Formats: sequence, C-alpha cells, structure tokens
Amino acid sequence: MREVVLVNNSARGVAFAHPKLRVLDQPENIFVNPAWNLGVSVATGRYVFVSNDDISIEPTFLGTVLSLARPGMGLIGPHPTCYIDGTGQPPVGPPRLVPTYARTWGFGSAMLFERERWVVIPEDLKIIYGDDYVFNRQRHRNYHLYGVPIVTEMSTSSSRGEFSGQAAEDARLYEQQWAGDNPYLRRFRVPAAVAGLRQRWGRST
Repeated sequence: MREVVLVNNSARGVAFAHPKLRVLDQPENIFVNPAWNLGVSVATGRYVFVSNDDISIEPTFLGTVLSLARPGMGLIGPHPTCYIDGTGQPPVGPPRLVPTYARTWGFGSAMLFERERWVVIPEDLKIIYGDDYVFNRQRHRNYHLYGVPIVTEMSTSSSRGEFSGQAAEDARLYEQQWAGDNPYLRRFRVPAAVAGLRQRWGRST
C-alpha cells in the first residue's frame, strides 16, 4: 500500500500517526461526496480504494480485490451479500468479480478503481447519490465483488437527523438534474439486457 489519505471532517484532530498516513484536516464538515473528490484528487497510486469510516475489513481485503482487478475495469464495489448482518453470517463462495449494470445497496461504501476512472461528483451533491453519479458515468464495465466479508453499521453518521435536510436536498437535485441520464446503461445496453434475462431465468451472470 502506497499511502492512506484521511479526509478529516471532524473538528478534532487525528492523534494516530504513520509514515504512510496523510491527514487532510478540514475547517468544517465538507460531507461525503466532496471528501471523496478531495481524497481521489490527491491520491498518487494507480489504484484507489474509497472507503467509508464505518466499515471493518480483513487485512487481506485489498490484496484479494487487487488480485482480481484487471486494467480497463470501471468501479469495483461490494455486492450486498458481502455485508455481514447481525447474525455474523459470512458471505458464501470464493472471492470473485461479476459484471454489474446497477448500483446496489452498499456499493459506495468500499469502492476500488483505477484513479483515472474517477468522475468528479458535482459539488452540489454532499451526502448521497455520489456513488450513483460515478457509477452511471463509467466508460468501462463496473463489477460486483462477491465472497469477501465486510462488517458495517452503515450510515452511522449520514442517518443522523441533523443531516436529513441536506440528504433530502441531494435527493431533490439528483432526481431533477441527473437521475434520467445514465450513459453507462446506454453504453452497455446489450450486455445489461442479457444479464437481466439470465437473472430472470435463474442463471448465473
């Protein structure tokens, strides 16, 4: 791992220090999507892993995903089956990547991609719909990650009442300006249609 870039949206400083850790302290909370944009903009590695702060992954997680990644892929994000529920049930099957044509629940919590694949999220979108925006504007095929466990309480900060107004504004803006525009599906409409038929017939994609 080349570096860890931490965008600190808290008024408190970060006590932990490490030679590979770069802390970007913010004078105020710039929220999720601007923090993603900022972190990717200063990253120096070929691959970037964007992670929310409320997930726990195994030490082998990044090595596993990188061993599956190939040049020319779009975004790689977890399939919902990767997330361990309250029963602690681990995901079934070996780690693998499967092409996907729709952003699913939890996809944006742990995304890996080649740095040049990032699409800058509009500054008006602060908390939600950032992963939708980037997903739907990929020129290369996106992939679901299966078979790798992730523990999270999901949206531990963004679900708080103090952020509900901004989240509602994000939803209004996205629906008004970008929801109807999905160049990703236009680009991959034939494979997406085939994948939909396979799913309907109960066959694996």
